[in-house]
Amino acid sequence: MKLGRYLSLTLLVLSLLRFPIFAQQRSFARNVLVEEWTSSVCGLCPLGHVGMAALRAQFGERVIPLALHTANPLDPMFFEGYGAVTFDDTPTCRVQRGGTLAPLLAAPAVQQALAEPALVEITLSARRSGANVEIEATVDAEVAGQHTIAFVLVADHLVGATHAWRQANFFSQEQYSGDNPAEAQFYKGGARAQNPYPQIFEDVVLTSSYRGATSDAVLPPLKKGEKVRTSYQLAYPTRPILQDALRNAKLYIVAIVTTPAGEILNAARVAVAGQGQPRYKASIEEGILHGTVEA
Repeated sequence: MKLGRYLSLTLLVLSLLRFPIFAQQRSFARNVLVEEWTSSVCGLCPLGHVGMAALRAQFGERVIPLALHTANPLDPMFFEGYGAVTFDDTPTCRVQRGGTLAPLLAAPAVQQALAEPALVEITLSARRSGANVEIEATVDAEVAGQHTIAFVLVADHLVGATHAWRQANFFSQEQYSGDNPAEAQFYKGGARAQNPYPQIFEDVVLTSSYRGATSDAVLPPLKKGEKVRTSYQLAYPTRPILQDALRNAKLYIVAIVTTPAGEILNAARVAVAGQGQPRYKASIEEGILHGTVEA
């Protein structure tokens, strides 16, 4: 019996030496990036707003929407330079930079992406400092090698006081035959059946580290099981048409880490510290209220 136990232990030790035990790979919670192409002068885009709002309501902070107003220079939120993703029509979106989808149909793709664990985790901080937004990022990784990071300045609750800030609406004289009240409000007889109508804009991309398709932010090579740190500075927007609206906005920084081939490993979002107090109250239920009402 003793000899048998000795042989069993010997075989176990030899097998462990031959097949060493490796540490289990960590994984992190995934946040899903949804980039939407939209415009205030796009008459079909009210339904894009409905679709993106539905994603926010369903998935909360696990979805990171970016509204790209890069389609038309007449849009007060128009900007150029974000070439990381392309589109053919508004309103459409890409989930994790996959195929184009109508925002109202994007939920299954977001759900599928959320089921995949992430191999990096991004921790962010951001602060308004004079004419700039100062960003600090830490990336904890279970992958190694050279990867890319991009930073995006985003505005929620963006409200403009002039007619230029209204949203075009091609549905205002059409009959609605569906069963979604969020869509019906834009059709004939609905509460917002005007063309154009007042809109509070969410997830608006103001500027980013992208220069065309490439980000000029620098991420040190990732090391498995270790954290790397980087910093970046984004210039605060100076276009005159944005300034009044920005007084009421809530600003965020989004960070996106990708592989050299462009696959999104993970994304994160954080509020920008050091923002001023809002100048206006804005209520979507009342239309949009402008004036000197204290927030």
